[in-house]
Amino acid sequence: MGILATGLPLALQNFGPWFGMNAVLVAGLFGVPRFLAPERAGPVKLLAIGAGPVLFLYAHYGGAVPAVPDPVSVLGPVATFTLIPGRQSGCFGRSTASSSARSPWEG
Repeated sequence: MGILATGLPLALQNFGPWFGMNAVLVAGLFGVPRFLAPERAGPVKLLAIGAGPVLFLYAHYGGAVPAVPDPVSVLGPVATFTLIPGRQSGCFGRSTASSSARSPWEG
């Protein structure tokens, strides 16, 4: 019950990184290994377990690291979609919203 009260609303605020990570995990753990030989399925699953969280961290926090390219330019707007007004690339991302644009949630 605790994850529904705290974790789920926070995950839905940053829907893009959460969705991207889960898509990589589901495809890498359940989808792709079905079509591979058994000896190739293990490494693909390990790659998915490593790539999913890395994708989430990059999509969510990549805008705060000046040494890496902007996540929106690499992953696209779907993987960096957020429900936080005025932000498009995670909680520390480079906002692309102009200062004159107003959110429908602002008074």
